[in-house]
Amino acid sequence: DSLAAAAAVVRGATGGALWGVINCAGVSMSFGPLEHLTVANVKINFEVNVVGTINVLQAFLPMLRAAEGRVVNISSYNGFAPFPFYAGYNMSKFAVEGLTETLRLELQAAAPKMRVVLVQPGAIFPTEMNGPKSGKHFNAKMEPFKEAMAPVYGEIDAVKIFSANDDNLPAIHPDDFSKVLEGAISAARPWCTYSVPNNVWLVRVIKGLLPDAWWHAFNYALVKTLWKTGVSLFRGEALPAPPKARSSSPKRK
Repeated sequence: DSLAAAAAVVRGATGGALWGVINCAGVSMSFGPLEHLTVANVKINFEVNVVGTINVLQAFLPMLRAAEGRVVNISSYNGFAPFPFYAGYNMSKFAVEGLTETLRLELQAAAPKMRVVLVQPGAIFPTEMNGPKSGKHFNAKMEPFKEAMAPVYGEIDAVKIFSANDDNLPAIHPDDFSKVLEGAISAARPWCTYSVPNNVWLVRVIKGLLPDAWWHAFNYALVKTLWKTGVSLFRGEALPAPPKARSSSPKRK
């Protein structure tokens, strides 16, 4: 397949010793309440974000060990602080974090000079994944179950959510993020985890310090503040009545 062919080319060009790999696979193919997501869309998140990372690692780890090189896996803010209505992406990035920590433990004895680095980016602007265009894409994905979810979750408008994030969240420019990756792959003593920009690092520290119940309360308050523009439930608005069930009994004449 294409990955095996790529590994063969790299092996020939490097003599079988490769310094570094950056795993940056990332898609988000589902948006909306977990109870309404299709398993097919959730699977796509895992196939790309998790299985894709595993495939690359298995293809290149022998060359990386030979060079005593480095692995950099890109997770996300969502990999430790989930957003609601984003379950497929959240779960896949939590899995990338577990994968990274597991690999770091396994290589500690097998290849002690290798380093396995995790990068947790927050908002990166400007990109195609943020802003109204992406919000319209996610609104379209919610359309099939919009009526069913309204009595429980109210109105969820991804365009408003993403626009509010654009306005309110500190972000890192793609050029600056590339410099973070350059440091992660080339520094003599890299950090185990890079959380960027600084607000991501701060939230990660807060999570590490708080008991679980306090962390949940903090994260809920944060999400509620950031997303209330696009989620009527977070604004405290009354929920619409559930749709009336259609009677299947024949009408009497």
